[in-house]
Amino acid sequence: MGNACAGGIKKLTGKLNMDELMKIAKKSKRVTRDVEVDLNPTADIRMFSGCQDHQTSADAYNAGVYGGACTTAMLDVISKYGENMSWIELLQRMRQDLEENQYTQIPQLSSSHSVDLESQFSIKNPNSNGRFKALMIGINYVGHEEGELNGCHNDVIKMTEYLKSQADGWEIRTLMDDEDEDHPMPTKENIVNGIKWLMEDAQPGDTLFWHYSGHGGSCPDENGDEEDGMDEFLCPVDYPENGILLDDDVYNLVVGACPGGVRMTVVMDCCHSGTIMDLPNNFQATEENCNDFMAELQKIAAQLQALAAQGAAQSGSRAITLPGQGGKPDTNNKAAPGQFPGMQMSMPPPMGFPQMGGYPGM
Repeated sequence: MGNACAGGIKKLTGKLNMDELMKIAKKSKRVTRDVEVDLNPTADIRMFSGCQDHQTSADAYNAGVYGGACTTAMLDVISKYGENMSWIELLQRMRQDLEENQYTQIPQLSSSHSVDLESQFSIKNPNSNGRFKALMIGINYVGHEEGELNGCHNDVIKMTEYLKSQADGWEIRTLMDDEDEDHPMPTKENIVNGIKWLMEDAQPGDTLFWHYSGHGGSCPDENGDEEDGMDEFLCPVDYPENGILLDDDVYNLVVGACPGGVRMTVVMDCCHSGTIMDLPNNFQATEENCNDFMAELQKIAAQLQALAAQGAAQSGSRAITLPGQGGKPDTNNKAAPGQFPGMQMSMPPPMGFPQMGGYPGM
């Protein structure tokens, strides 16, 4: 997270010394080995990130409450509009909420495979016959000489309340640098062990949730797997001593370990978080992308009506790639400049509304 100062929002001290952080990142030891990147993981993993890779995410004080801008916007929108929203509507309203509070950060949604953006938003597994487990991490960096934050504990508390409103029986592990003895410190070791606990014995039908609120950053990529030449990372509370947690490690610990049939939702409220999980599909909720998306929906609906009227397209399907700006592309699906690689809408026989999915760009 970074600083914000807009309207009635109080500017907070929360910036890190980036030169020093780059030195720490360079010396950090990997906690996993590289695995072959699966561009179509079997688990259903969906990640909300508070900003694009090159952006910072605000920690702010507004209306008497400290909190991360992304978490606050998400929960405010859900509180205001209820659960009866599609994924695209939630993203649009989060962006509007951020803009109204004069934040420039762009929320994103990434996923492990195609997603119907017009389907109803839900964190619960549609085949919810399994366990509910959550890992909640909030780091205010209490006592640090620089980079201390104020809203990350509140983010975890509010998000935990939201989870409990959605289902009973959650198994929740909370890591926070507060004075609660029930909350282990969010050290690098404890975060890694927490992720392993979350993924442990995951089975089809399980609902998993991971929330992280704290500092994030980016550093030069050293193994050549990043299109932009930069790795993203998380900052545990003990990062000055024990280093950061790279996106490569996050991918291996989470995506590489999550079996098919599991629904996992992740909220990353930190700077430079757009591709922190290296998921193959990404939709950036810019005004242009959202407008293009809705315009394409209207165009396809009109095409379907015309086909139905003509008695055409009695069977089969075809795909239309949406225009926009994506994240990490599927290397097997190259799109022309200005298109989302992989983002397709499958057009079924007449009168069926199009199914959306496969997106960098979503």
